[in-house]
Amino acid sequence: MLFEYFNLMEIENPTVVEVVGDAAMPAAMSMTSGSFSGKNRCDAATEAMEHTLVTLTKVVVTTAEDKYKHFFVDDGSGPVLVGNAMYRAMNPLRLSLGDTLLSLTGIITYEYGYYEINPRDPGDIGGVQYTSGAPPVNDYPAITISEVGRCRLTLSSPI
Repeated sequence: MLFEYFNLMEIENPTVVEVVGDAAMPAAMSMTSGSFSGKNRCDAATEAMEHTLVTLTKVVVTTAEDKYKHFFVDDGSGPVLVGNAMYRAMNPLRLSLGDTLLSLTGIITYEYGYYEINPRDPGDIGGVQYTSGAPPVNDYPAITISEVGRCRLTLSSPI
């Protein structure tokens, strides 16, 4: 049975699973950001794309990350929200307003009135053109695991 759980389609308790081949994963559909643009957009064509793997090309970051690590991108056809339901490590890219993602692939979901594209892993980001010409310096503190014990993990940072 198919159902939605936290806005993602899942298969619940399959009774029969039959492997019928070893075909490759279907290719992502090439779309524009405007295909999913607009708050509370709810039409049949857009709804039919929910849970589909899509690719956007040359999208520009148009807003800063919000407190949930979401931000908007736009290829000129309208903004779409970039979510983090699957890949939560977008911030290490250190994106800024005006940076361009050469390609962005992900699953389309609907959450809190917006359709959003959710990259699955780092491979879904096909390169970045930074407005400064180079990626920002990584100023994250180094974290060292100094002790691992049963039900205890100690982390330390030089800062």
